[in-house]
Amino acid sequence: MKKRILALTLGMIVLVCCVLSGCEKQPGAQEAGTLSVYVVESDALYVNAVGDFQKQAGDGALKVTTFESYQAMFDVMNVELMAKGGPDVVLYNSRQGEVDAWKLAQSGMFLPLDSYMKELDPDIYPAALMDAGHIGNQQYFVPFSYNLIYGFTTEKLMEERGYSASDSIYDTILREANALANVPDKASNTLIINRLDPVNSFFDAAGVTLFDKNTGDIVADKAEIETVCSFLKATVFDETEKRAALNAKSSSNDFAAGVRNYSFFIEDYAFMHNVRFYQSFFLETADSPMVALPYHKLNAPEELCASIVCFGGVNANTKMPQKAYALLKHILDFQVNNNFSKYTEVQVYYAPVSLTEYRNAVDELSTTYGSGTRVTIQPLSEENAEQLTAFPQRITQAAIPNMSLGTGIDEIFDPYFTGKDTFDNCYKTFLNRLQLYVSE
Repeated sequence: MKKRILALTLGMIVLVCCVLSGCEKQPGAQEAGTLSVYVVESDALYVNAVGDFQKQAGDGALKVTTFESYQAMFDVMNVELMAKGGPDVVLYNSRQGEVDAWKLAQSGMFLPLDSYMKELDPDIYPAALMDAGHIGNQQYFVPFSYNLIYGFTTEKLMEERGYSASDSIYDTILREANALANVPDKASNTLIINRLDPVNSFFDAAGVTLFDKNTGDIVADKAEIETVCSFLKATVFDETEKRAALNAKSSSNDFAAGVRNYSFFIEDYAFMHNVRFYQSFFLETADSPMVALPYHKLNAPEELCASIVCFGGVNANTKMPQKAYALLKHILDFQVNNNFSKYTEVQVYYAPVSLTEYRNAVDELSTTYGSGTRVTIQPLSEENAEQLTAFPQRITQAAIPNMSLGTGIDEIFDPYFTGKDTFDNCYKTFLNRLQLYVSE
């Protein structure tokens, strides 16, 4: 009788603990069964990493469903997830399709991964980058890769203008825009942004935080936002007409013409690859070595803020949580190939979060010639390799871009950029929109 009472007591304790903990699934031995995952056929990282995992795990380990685009995948997957179905592993790319990681984390559709990820070595997986997937006081997502926005120019221009690479890039490009304001055949920069929300992109690069992703409290700093917006107005949006006239003289991919007409290129493309590309291109076309200037945290030139590109999570309803996390960890540690053509989107990789793989990427870029037809893409110079090597230590903040919110921000501030309204009025509209967003 005592044994029965003891067993019942222990059972009640386990039950209570389960209730109090939210019955979080704990790591253990990988479960048997077929793990399901959806993959977009144009995403090289996921296609290759998932394929490699499948090869190692053997037949029957994975069921991979391939889609032509992220939108096609979202149309199917989002409905399934809301109905407590969908794949065991969910893979996202913040540059393709509207992704709102904050809302997804709140939805209850994803499994907290804290217990699985607590053993990750911060010396290999930097805390600032991994924290981007920590939302609502839980680690819901594993970041795989990231990007930085860059400005590219020449040593000749820097010397002629008296600019220094140690100066704030915001100050440098603003000075350049002011100096060329009345020069008809020159533009201070050209914005080559592949995302649809350049304002939000620069908010991320500058480290502007709009709301606390753990509490939902609005923490937007009006002064910071005005600084970034006034910079964009003077250096990007006020240059639109001049830039359009210059672009009309050449095709959009005629970078040789661009080098002759623009002071700076601004890109949000795969920055590691671009450093090598422009290093060779500027030297051959502009007859001057390249200077690469990353956009840094506002008022903190030594600190960088990364934008997470690829990230993944585990379906809260999975029956194989350990196996699902094993696939995420495999993607996190997957060795990427950085030898792709500048204009081959299918092959694009972004900087790996894993420092092991990041250093491997720098080594590859430093010892190999790149693909391209316009110029011979030389290996990274020692100076540029050192710059790239030092970047992860400079990253103090990272965020998963909010495409859902970002496009709205651009529209709200457009009247200010086009001179049709004041910043204060646009900011009031923006603050109301932000309050509505966090309360929805």
